[in-house]
Amino acid sequence: MALGTFDFYTDAGLTNLFVGPLTPTFDVGGSPATVDFSLYLGSTNAALKLQDSVSPGINQIAMTISDASPGSGPEATHVRLANSLLNLDTAIAGAPLNLGIELLGGVAGAFQIFFRFSFPGAGNTGLDISIGTANNVIEVAV
Repeated sequence: MALGTFDFYTDAGLTNLFVGPLTPTFDVGGSPATVDFSLYLGSTNAALKLQDSVSPGINQIAMTISDASPGSGPEATHVRLANSLLNLDTAIAGAPLNLGIELLGGVAGAFQIFFRFSFPGAGNTGLDISIGTANNVIEVAV
């Protein structure tokens, strides 16, 4: 899901583009499944930054989880977002994650987003969950 030149990557160096979908591997042994992983949101163009389009530099950029087909398979409310692995423990499932009022481009500006998928039953592999921003964003020159 590209946001202009900003996109999701699997590495901090922004060299491996995440092509999706969100399909973590779960234990299918009959017990509840929990999987943690992270992605990086960034742009390789250091001359750009990402901001809210309505009130740039004032409104937070909020990352959200959405469920394309509620009621079928795991729900967005089973996913926690955080800015660190430690913060996943206290993050509210299904709640957006504020990323700040701007994200700077370039490798140094890559923002790591942590995900925790906690599904009540095993074998939940039919994910129809996607990530995006809750607000409209724009790229502007730094």
